[in-house]
Amino acid sequence: MKLLLAVVVLALTLNEGPNIDATLPPLLLASLLSQQRQALLHPGIPFLHPIPPLLQQVHSLLHPASPLLQQVQPLLHPVSPLLQQVQPLLYQEQTHLLNCQTDQSVQFRKALYEFSLNLYNALSDHENDHFVTSPFSIWMSLAALAEGAESEAQVQLFKVLGLPQQNCLRQKFYTIAMSLEIPGTDVSFIRNRGIIFDEGVHVKKQWRNFVKTSKLLEYVSAPIKDKPRLAEIMLQKAIGSKMLMPLQGNSVLIDSLTYRGVWTNSFDAEHVAMEPFYNDSGEQIGIVPMMRIRLRTRIAEIPLFKAKIVELPVGNDGRYTMLIGMGMEHNGAMRKLANLQHGAIISEVIKLLHLSPGPIEIAIPKITMSTDYNARVVLEQLGIRDIWTDPAATKHVSRPAALPGGLVQHVIISLTPEGITPPPPDNAVVGLLGNIVNEVGDDNFIANKPFMYVLIESRTHNVLFAGSYSDPNRA
Repeated sequence: MKLLLAVVVLALTLNEGPNIDATLPPLLLASLLSQQRQALLHPGIPFLHPIPPLLQQVHSLLHPASPLLQQVQPLLHPVSPLLQQVQPLLYQEQTHLLNCQTDQSVQFRKALYEFSLNLYNALSDHENDHFVTSPFSIWMSLAALAEGAESEAQVQLFKVLGLPQQNCLRQKFYTIAMSLEIPGTDVSFIRNRGIIFDEGVHVKKQWRNFVKTSKLLEYVSAPIKDKPRLAEIMLQKAIGSKMLMPLQGNSVLIDSLTYRGVWTNSFDAEHVAMEPFYNDSGEQIGIVPMMRIRLRTRIAEIPLFKAKIVELPVGNDGRYTMLIGMGMEHNGAMRKLANLQHGAIISEVIKLLHLSPGPIEIAIPKITMSTDYNARVVLEQLGIRDIWTDPAATKHVSRPAALPGGLVQHVIISLTPEGITPPPPDNAVVGLLGNIVNEVGDDNFIANKPFMYVLIESRTHNVLFAGSYSDPNRA
């Protein structure tokens, strides 16, 4: 009856019934209809009589012989073509609302990991397995552009970045992304991420409001066309790099990260010593300052790749974690480690870790490592092509459309002995317990050959930066 009354009200409003005044306020009309319904159900109630003229007309419409009722009833039949069209739409809307309520942490982690993996592998080929990069930051820059992209360009970006189609789900992705790096005295991520527009480019309001709210990306202007040398100096200072800037377009994406962090457990700063470093073939290629610690921590062996991984907590209460992986033999296992695909995301690797039976000896080089590169080439390899050259691709970002000359990234990280907890007293000596552990299995982790490393947020296991070290003669 409620649905039938709603249809009658709609018909009255559209003047499709008898000559009835449809200009009554909707709430009054609904009230009158409600009263008439009560009168029909309880005809003995005196205060509802006599029936007003309008309700007399409604009553006639509700009569079984009413022509209007005869027209409405088939529309409400389960096999009605109208209901058959409406029901899928209602189902889709219900599904959409339910999806918007779901937790997206796992989906975000998988999307970020697969993008990081693909970027890492593509960059390995260009940098000869010696580099550090922050795919996380590039992901955020491209996600911001995706929100202002059009048609095919947006499809490309969504696919490569693993972004969902539903806007509400993407907003959840962005909220997670912005919560991962919490600054403190123990760990700091100094980032400078933005897009630099030529002074003649006007940023469109909707996209400008989005980036201000989401904080995925900042934007400023520079005289790219009129004073390219000045613009280049400005960009170099902004990211702390002397690399040449790709100024062939009307904009440039820039990104920088300076990472400083202390371990949860200190290495032995007094016993850092120069030691040989070998390549994958077992040949010595240089020497490195090696820092050591004896620590009970989690380790894992991956027989398929003949590789091992160690977990080193970073910061207060281990709020971040560095995973370091290398081959157990001189077999190029490090490169194979980087090819863990899809299902074997970081969380799956972490499940393989087990607590060592006792303290093990861990040695890694004391290094400061930096990488500067234009990510456009590797991003094009991954399938992101239109945003660089097609004005239609970014027409919702700016007028004229943004055409970035490239995306330049500068990352610098330092691995030093400093930690929060002092090293244990027997740190410099391999004692009796160490010998016992070695008899069970060689769990010691000595990174004196090529290794890869990943910094993750410990609670969510999201990747913040990753690198590969293979040449002690390079910075």
